[in-house]
Amino acid sequence: MVQTKYRFVRQWGALLIALLLLAGAVIHSLNKSHQDIRSGEEQRLMAQVRVINVNLSSQLQGTDRILRIIRDDLVKAPADRWVRVMSERRLEVLAAAMPGVRTLLAVDAHGIIRLSNWKQLLGNDVSQREYFQTALHTPDRSLLIVSPPFRTMLGAWGMSLVRTIYTTKGAFAGITVATLDPEYFKTVLDSVNYTPDMWSAIAHGDGVQFLIVPERDGQQGKNIAKPGSMFTRHMAGGARESVMSGVIFATGEHRLMAQLTIQNRALRMNKPLVVAASRDMSAIFADWRSHAWNQVIAFIAIMLGAMTTLAGFQLYQRTQIRESALAQKAVRDTQQQLKEIIEFLPDATFVIDRDKKVVIWNRAMEKISGVTKEEMVGKGDNEYTIPFYGSRRNNLLDLFDVDDAELKAKYSNIRRNGEILDAETFCPALNGGEGSYVWATGVPLYNTSGQRTGAIESIRDISERKKSEEYLRKLTHGIEHSASAVLITDNQGTIEYVNRKFSQLTGYLPEEAIGKNPRILKSDATHRDVYDDLWRTILSGKEWRGELLNRRKSGEVYWSIASISPLYNDDGMITSFIANVEDINERKNAEATIERLAYYDPLTDLPNRRMMQNRLELALKRSRRQEIGGALLYIDLDGFKHINDTLGHPAGDKLLREMAGRFTNILRDDDIVCRMGGDEFAVILHDIHHAEDAVPVARKLLEAISEPLLLEGSKAVVTGSAGIALFPKDGVDGKTLEKHADIALYRAKDGGKNTFRFFSEELNNTSS
Repeated sequence: MVQTKYRFVRQWGALLIALLLLAGAVIHSLNKSHQDIRSGEEQRLMAQVRVINVNLSSQLQGTDRILRIIRDDLVKAPADRWVRVMSERRLEVLAAAMPGVRTLLAVDAHGIIRLSNWKQLLGNDVSQREYFQTALHTPDRSLLIVSPPFRTMLGAWGMSLVRTIYTTKGAFAGITVATLDPEYFKTVLDSVNYTPDMWSAIAHGDGVQFLIVPERDGQQGKNIAKPGSMFTRHMAGGARESVMSGVIFATGEHRLMAQLTIQNRALRMNKPLVVAASRDMSAIFADWRSHAWNQVIAFIAIMLGAMTTLAGFQLYQRTQIRESALAQKAVRDTQQQLKEIIEFLPDATFVIDRDKKVVIWNRAMEKISGVTKEEMVGKGDNEYTIPFYGSRRNNLLDLFDVDDAELKAKYSNIRRNGEILDAETFCPALNGGEGSYVWATGVPLYNTSGQRTGAIESIRDISERKKSEEYLRKLTHGIEHSASAVLITDNQGTIEYVNRKFSQLTGYLPEEAIGKNPRILKSDATHRDVYDDLWRTILSGKEWRGELLNRRKSGEVYWSIASISPLYNDDGMITSFIANVEDINERKNAEATIERLAYYDPLTDLPNRRMMQNRLELALKRSRRQEIGGALLYIDLDGFKHINDTLGHPAGDKLLREMAGRFTNILRDDDIVCRMGGDEFAVILHDIHHAEDAVPVARKLLEAISEPLLLEGSKAVVTGSAGIALFPKDGVDGKTLEKHADIALYRAKDGGKNTFRFFSEELNNTSS
């Protein structure tokens, strides 16, 4: 025992030494990798700032050359003649030659802009600008003045390069100014940013930041020359190039930064520029950290694996004994758990052994059979079938091996799936002798050697389900053979069911309608408001009932009356809609016929007296709204009674129809002709501005009446008389106008017939 313990200790010691050596190698590798990454990133950042330096220095040199050209041209002339020496076009060409320059200016000794490639800047006073004051008080004429960044008159940030102009006598004459374009340098800076976390910047030697890309709020014009800032450390170091890490003053981030000072000796810049490129330290070492974590995790995994393996090896023998004991206990526990699971199954369940004796009889089986487990466990000889059938039947084990034909004699709805047997049967002894339908499932049981050791069967009372199925069958049969068309949709309106009457009514077979939307029945004749009201009603949980003008599959439009109700689930949510639809096409046609008889004369198909009164009221409303007059004419056929008496009523009817057609052809589409009864007609004229406007219409109507026509083979000639009432002159309501038109008609007849009369006598004198 002591030797075994000592051997285990030596094994653990060897493992510890190996793990320490491995840990040292991992740490050394990670440290070397960290140094290489930083060194490489420093070189890349410095390469990028050098690229910026090359571009920016080139722009500075080119811009200075342009400033010198402008200065040398202007020095020979007074400020008020500069525009003659340097044209606007030339200034624009010089500005365009340098993409990094936004604005070129020539400013006189008083600070007034005399020349500019931006016309809106001409005449502005820049005498208080820092770059002008610096030039004014700088005696060294050879200096290129670099102004700190400032907000220009055009609203953008800029940084100016300035050359002073002195007269031939040495007097200060003004300055030439080139303002750098930040948009150009944004492109330059953006081109060197090779990772999303990287930014590059340009700052003035005084510490005012000119540009940072990507842009950040509040950075342009910010003073970064603060104690301890990287800018201050770089300038204080005196070196042209530097790489350092730390917290960036401008943004508060921990970054690695390369900086380079630009101060071209040939240009004699009064202030340098500093370009910088920076990366976030966490982003630089993100892959390294991931690699380091992987190394640590791998080391831990190796360590844990080695320790686990060693511990497992040492415990193997002792575990074998313990596992054997646990396995035996697990078998006993599993058997007990299986019994408890079967005991609490919701379905009635029992188990028999190979000797056909009951070994398990659960609670649900006690409840359904009325026999306790104490009474049934251990019983054989098919005694367990007595509580179900009232007598012994074949054992469950015997039924697994019989064919389907024999099973069908005792069970219904038989289903086999391998050795799993499902069947439905009626057990007459259950439910107090009233019997119950049950669904039984049986499965044979086998041991590890493949020998059958018994069987298990579960039984479920399905009597209530059978009743529900029968009720549902009757309900389905009733709906399917209903005298009304029935369709059921889901809550989105997709058709799920249609009955036989639906197909007869619409022409759509079930397979053509199911899965579609009821819009297949929609016609354009039903107003959208009806459908809006329909959906609003049923979605609120109420029944909607109304008439719809739908379209059959054949394209025929028909009237139907529909009753649509929502259907709910157990949670009170609307899941479906059911619609009962009846064809009311014949009824609607009959109603239309009745309505036409009520408002139209059946002989002439003209509006009758009732319709005329309705149209007259509408004409009065229109007249009042538009402030335009109208007229009502009463027309009576002279001698109509003679025609009826001599030629017969059929001839009189033909005469009335002929006159109706002539009147209709003469009148405008907007005017209305009605038959009042007998041989009397009425005409409503719209838009009568003056009484004289009605005269031509009245004459045409009387002329049309007097044209000959054939009646019963003979030529007949009749005349007519007309009475005219004007509105609003002769009346502002329908009854008054009818009365006055009738009076005017009688005056026309008294006047010799075949003429017309106004209700107003003064108009009669005028029209005659």
